[in-house]
Amino acid sequence: MKPDKPYNTESGNILFYILIAVVLLAALTYAVSNSTRTNTSTISIQQAKIAAQELTEYGQILTEAVSKLLLRKCRDDDISFEHPDLSDEYDNFGAPDDNRCHVFQTNGGNVNLLEIQPNWIDPDARNLPSYQVPLFSGSHCVIGSGEEECREPELTVLVGYLQKEVCSEINRLFNNPDMIDPDGILLTEDMIFNGRYSLFSEIDGDINIEGRLAGCVETNDSYTFYQVLLPRG
Repeated sequence: MKPDKPYNTESGNILFYILIAVVLLAALTYAVSNSTRTNTSTISIQQAKIAAQELTEYGQILTEAVSKLLLRKCRDDDISFEHPDLSDEYDNFGAPDDNRCHVFQTNGGNVNLLEIQPNWIDPDARNLPSYQVPLFSGSHCVIGSGEEECREPELTVLVGYLQKEVCSEINRLFNNPDMIDPDGILLTEDMIFNGRYSLFSEIDGDINIEGRLAGCVETNDSYTFYQVLLPRG
């Protein structure tokens, strides 16, 4: 009678280690995925300060660029925000062909398009208009910026869907009351500036903040940075 074949402990150990490796890999994948989601939906105070600084500095850069274009004899309706990474709705067919009134052209304002970091904004808004890109509007007006009353829409840049912490830091930089709450503010392609200003009275959800040319507003659980680039009136 032949003796029983001894149990192969080495094969058993290998199988055990493989199972352990599979479990650890699954746990690591989950942890990385969960960490990524957390990083895009939350922001530290230091990161919020950096975001606010970059946004407010960019607003000043754009304001200076628009002023430079006006000194070059560009009319306020000649200004163009055409850029390959922005909507085709920004095409201003009335702008001079030599691009001297184009904000993003080297022959014009020579400004780069702002790179908005994912952790600055609410990831749940990714399918909404002007997500992770600035909105250049000819349909908003700030009371007291150009006139005592808001009768003319102004040239304005807006960055929507910001994290609340970023909005708070923006208002702190401007010494604004935190989370200024206007009647409402909309970010739609109907407000895109392409050389034409919309009548203020026909626009719903406009900024009405007396004399504050820049700041951050809260509307419908969303937070929006705004900067008036050209007061009109």
